[in-house]
Amino acid sequence: MAAINPTHNGNEIATHEMRVQAANDAIATLRALGREDLIDHLTIEWSTRFTSRLGDACYFNTASLPAWRQVPKKIKKNVIDGICAHVRFSAPIWPRASVEERYNTVVHEIAHIVASHEADLAGRRKPQAHGSEWKRVMLRAGVRPERCHHVDTKGLKGKKSRKTEVAHCDCKDHAITPAMAKKIGNGSLYYCRSCKGYLVLGSKDSHLPEPEAKPEPEPTTINGYTIPSPSAMGF
Repeated sequence: MAAINPTHNGNEIATHEMRVQAANDAIATLRALGREDLIDHLTIEWSTRFTSRLGDACYFNTASLPAWRQVPKKIKKNVIDGICAHVRFSAPIWPRASVEERYNTVVHEIAHIVASHEADLAGRRKPQAHGSEWKRVMLRAGVRPERCHHVDTKGLKGKKSRKTEVAHCDCKDHAITPAMAKKIGNGSLYYCRSCKGYLVLGSKDSHLPEPEAKPEPEPTTINGYTIPSPSAMGF
């Protein structure tokens, strides 16, 4: 009897075997890079919402965070002994990728974790996402440092957008969620990254000022003859 692959929202998603292999590859990569100290902090999550990217990574050390910065509640569960080394992979894209593409993605995200961790240990600022430090870690792992995957995602069914409200800035309209619209209505400020103008509820076109009515010119009289105004002449 053929195995039935799991699905979500009509998309085939990563099987248990694929997920176990990804976890094994992640641990093996940490060992190959000499970062066994991160194994106990590593957490892996499989997202059914990722329909364009294969994965992402998040690293921080609570001991290095500024006193004013709070750890978001949704990330707190991934903090182990003060360190967050969290990786997410796309459950719907994973079955479409080849074995090599899956492995390279695992190494790609683990390299982000390792580059950030080593910068933290050295007291350096967080490295650029796909900068020289990340590239060096990728090369140490024996994988070409490529930023993007080439897996065909055509036909994947994404989550229906919740952006059903409209706001505008100085340059264009923006689709926003009802929750964001409510916050704007209550006085919260959001701005456009393009023009830096604050968002205002409603479409830009609906807020355009009415054109000012031009005053009707007075009739001109020359040598006792009155010249009618343009509007009286049909212009």
